[in-house]
Amino acid sequence: MGIDRSMLIKLYYLCLIVVVIAGLAVHFMPAPEAHEGAVPHEEGHEEVAHEAEEGFWWLDIPLFAAGFAFVSGVILLALSKLGVYPLLKRDEDYYEEHSFKKGGEQ
Repeated sequence: MGIDRSMLIKLYYLCLIVVVIAGLAVHFMPAPEAHEGAVPHEEGHEEVAHEAEEGFWWLDIPLFAAGFAFVSGVILLALSKLGVYPLLKRDEDYYEEHSFKKGGEQ
């Protein structure tokens, strides 16, 4: 009982759709309001607080996070396939040559 390739591809696309929908939901959610008991910023820390409120400009691009994660995942898979696979690849008869002979064939 194994999972065939088409099932894995369907699962991959399902996960990709969930990530895109979650990215849209987070992008269009309103920012949480500060509650009444919030501590005001300390003196001398106004610059840091202003940077934290402003955020990064690329986070305003719709679906940037989902697209960045997808492209990063594809690059990671490609690098692992090109870099690690040749190190781990074995010849077709590797295990036959390196296994113990059965019975009196030793």
